[in-house]
Amino acid sequence: MIVIFDTTEFYTNLRLEGPNYMLLRTYLNKTSTIFVVPKIVFEETVNHFRERLLKHSKEVKDGLNNLSKLIAVTGYNFNPNLNQEEAVEKYRRELDSLILQMNGKVIGYEKVDVDKLVKRSLERRKPFDGDGKIGFRDAVLWETLLQELHGKDPNTTVYLISKNSKDFGTEEQLFKPLQLECVGVGMKETCVRLFNGLQSFIDSVVKPHLDTLDEIQDRLKQGEYKGFVLDVFFTSASESIMDYIQNYLKQYGFQRHSGHLIRLVHSPELLSMDSKPREVSIEDVWSIDHDKVAVGIKVCLGGKIKYYEQHEILYPCNDEVFSDIFDECFVGEATFLVSLTVVLNRNTGSTDIYEIDKIEVQLAS
Repeated sequence: MIVIFDTTEFYTNLRLEGPNYMLLRTYLNKTSTIFVVPKIVFEETVNHFRERLLKHSKEVKDGLNNLSKLIAVTGYNFNPNLNQEEAVEKYRRELDSLILQMNGKVIGYEKVDVDKLVKRSLERRKPFDGDGKIGFRDAVLWETLLQELHGKDPNTTVYLISKNSKDFGTEEQLFKPLQLECVGVGMKETCVRLFNGLQSFIDSVVKPHLDTLDEIQDRLKQGEYKGFVLDVFFTSASESIMDYIQNYLKQYGFQRHSGHLIRLVHSPELLSMDSKPREVSIEDVWSIDHDKVAVGIKVCLGGKIKYYEQHEILYPCNDEVFSDIFDECFVGEATFLVSLTVVLNRNTGSTDIYEIDKIEVQLAS
């Protein structure tokens, strides 16, 4: 899925703040949806910042002049110590960073064919108006989107969010000629859904989807999700988890903290692992596609490991001090904090695959 913004969504909120943007960020993090900003939208937004900066600077200057006249005092010089071009460039970098933080990207219009735009205008084709004179920026946005859709999965859904959605269609549907242009780049006619502003998209798509994920997470915690039981899952997966921990210990080892010292250990070996987890928690749930969700699980496992530490012995001989290094073997209880991701089929409750993301090793004191 792709979320694409028109400039109208930035005009009133240049720093992408507030509850709706918080919900949008959560939605983007919990789904495979890509946030896309056409370059013309990006540049329009930066230009809008520039215009507002000039406008407010003039308002402050005029206000101080009026104040000095009102109280009959001269000398109120407007000097905000602001380099406006530097402020604009700073905002450009900040906006780019905000988009990246939302796992988004700016897509350029370099591949947009000017001849195509001219032809579209002369033929009065949408999103130009009936005279072919108004709608140049919308046309560039649309052509940029078509370029982005080349080679995409035909089942991809695009959410086009604009307070000027009537320029592209009615309700949630594109005008028929624009639908056919989607078919021309290998997509379905109905691949683009229109939303008249961010609030409409939040209410129609984001909130229901996040509510569904929260419900799945609650049911998983309560052990009520379509036959998926954590204890049963770990019983079936315990052998492969043990192998993974063993390989992790061989590859990365661990450090043992002793007072203020950090002792390096080597050749660790997992001897045994408890048959049942000490603690299991569902950390998060996010969408992969229509039928599957990923479940982030943290599990605390107990086990016994063998490891070696190197020690140095110092001993004097004939007014000299000699040293020797030897390995000392230890066997101890350990706690393994394992973070893993399970891909869960929403229809059947079965697990298709799981991956171990992180392991922490803690030795019993």
